[in-house]
Amino acid sequence: MTSLQQKSSLDNKISRAKKLHLAGNYNQAQKHYEKLLKKSPGNRKILSLLGGVLLQQEKYEKSVEFLRRAIAKDNNDPDLRYNLGLSYFHLKQYENAISWFKQAIDMDEQHDRAYYMMAKTYLLFDSKKYRIPALQAYLRDIEITDRIDSVVMVADLLHEEGRHADARGMAKKALEVDPENEIALWVMAKTMVSENYSNVSVNVKAAEPAVKIASLILQLHPGSWRGHHVMAEALAMLGEDKLAVEHYDKLRELKPAMAAARTSAGVLMLRQGRLKDGWDEIAFRKQHGEKLFGMNVEVLDECEAPRWHGELEPGKHLLIASEQGIGDQMLHSQILKDVLDAGMKVHMTCTPKIQNIMQRSLPEVSFYPSHQPLGEEILQQINYKAELLDLGKYLRSDIEDFKEPYFYLSPDPKLVSEFQRRYQQFGDNLKVGIAWKSVSKSVGKLKSTELTQWKNILSIPNVQFISIQYGEVEQDVEEVKSLLGVDVFVDDFNPFDDIEKAVAQISALDLVVSVSNAAVHISGQLQVPTWVLLNHRTLWHWFSDTKETVWYKNYLLYRQKQVETWDPVFERVASDLSEYVNQRNVVTGV
Repeated sequence: MTSLQQKSSLDNKISRAKKLHLAGNYNQAQKHYEKLLKKSPGNRKILSLLGGVLLQQEKYEKSVEFLRRAIAKDNNDPDLRYNLGLSYFHLKQYENAISWFKQAIDMDEQHDRAYYMMAKTYLLFDSKKYRIPALQAYLRDIEITDRIDSVVMVADLLHEEGRHADARGMAKKALEVDPENEIALWVMAKTMVSENYSNVSVNVKAAEPAVKIASLILQLHPGSWRGHHVMAEALAMLGEDKLAVEHYDKLRELKPAMAAARTSAGVLMLRQGRLKDGWDEIAFRKQHGEKLFGMNVEVLDECEAPRWHGELEPGKHLLIASEQGIGDQMLHSQILKDVLDAGMKVHMTCTPKIQNIMQRSLPEVSFYPSHQPLGEEILQQINYKAELLDLGKYLRSDIEDFKEPYFYLSPDPKLVSEFQRRYQQFGDNLKVGIAWKSVSKSVGKLKSTELTQWKNILSIPNVQFISIQYGEVEQDVEEVKSLLGVDVFVDDFNPFDDIEKAVAQISALDLVVSVSNAAVHISGQLQVPTWVLLNHRTLWHWFSDTKETVWYKNYLLYRQKQVETWDPVFERVASDLSEYVNQRNVVTGV
């Protein structure tokens, strides 16, 4: 038989094996390819087909072997590289998969499947690090194919990037083709919720379309975790915490590893006073919100001591890593009293700017600046380690566990005297410290107000208002002076930069009226009478439906109701402050 005849015979045999392959008889096709390969070792076509059929049978390690051999014989076939990338993808060798998908694209810029799979691989490999490359790959696939799955994924990624309008545009494009697409509907609702939370105040009516879309998702796709997810978030926005938690419970059953949702559920449970359940859920903050919660996990990673689970053992050393902002650190440090009373030795990290005042106020605790390594000699003393919120988890599992507030904060007496002398210029006027903004990354906008909204409060006579607001305040104060003719006194320092002076300043005041920020935790600790203006989606530690708080005394909470703006809150505060001033004047004879 001539070589030409041999080739023709081999081609016919390959063709017959290929027919089995295309018909889905993968095992038979594999056997035929293997027989042919024994007779024609190194045949590129057979190696390629054998690698492909092994891939389809999910025999990925073997498919890699034969596909690599085929590539060695033919360096110009992009599909071979794509199939090899696909094999590595299924083996979860994502770096290798991305490399081979890229090679396929280098050979064929129109290789849509390579773009699509490369995008998926990026997200599985490291969704945070490679979100933008994944987005770009999906967009390229859309240019070539208009693939609906890619359109939906682009919508989701754009939402993650905070590009809500663009995300909705892509979701609408997907819904024009597939009106029941679960992910596209989810993105539509999610962007509505996210945009609403990014506004200065939550528009309750804006949550209603999200509820409708969530209902549609659950109608079209019963048991959809996405439907329960967005329903929970929209209901929480409406202030329907109990109903929201019910959907979070469903979500936990369907998607137990979704850390962000479990943290959100935990916050709602804590706010409702369901402390034990709430602590369990909010523990998931460690998986999704390290930066958001300001967690100092590095110091715990360096420490080999076991985790603390509420043990109160005299003489043992407990390392506590700080988290969240200055106000939160001061608030939760109240619970240290239980640990100290038990005779334990406490080591705690904190934001550097409060280290000195915390050390002076709690001399029995050793404080260290957060996000800085501790020395080996300190780490060797540690018997247990914990995050700051673990104090609540193990020592405040019920509202009844809250005892008398622990007032530990100690201002510098010399600084307090300086502020008292300075404020003598205001005579017998009531000295009221005010703060109207929060810079919290997560909920600062929702908690904040504009100083011009305080007009009814600022117009009350016999009161000297003093700014205890941190950050740039001059423009706000000038605007109020221009519009209302009210002089809000601004001291010669920024409370954000000098906590020692901020604490002394507040000590010299008669009353504090403020939104929920660090100032109210300082005034609460100093037992200065404090009125806190709360938006209807309050931080959990203010709980719900109470006018007082378990954390402090001489404290009143003015809550924004579900459907109201800030104006009614200001009206209530202005009315109470006017009465407060009148009663004081009667007593003092002013």
